Amino acid sequence: VSLSYLTSCLCIVAGEVLQVSEPFLTQNMHPTVIISAYRQALEDMQDILRDQVRSAVAALYIIYIFT
Repeated sequence: VSLSYLTSCLCIVAGEVLQVSEPFLTQNMHPTVIISAYRQALEDMQDILRDQVRSAVAALYIIYIFT
């Protein structure tokens, strides 16, 4: 994976974050409130992904044991 590809991906993600944030900024919501919401969403998503990975690993372990 080239550095230019990663840079492009990062720019796309940053642009999307800014675009989604714009309505909140036009409503005079403080940027720290928006950032806090993004951070909370990130933590929630990490918890969800962690649970899904645990479930998948447990399922694979069960399959491994019985085969």
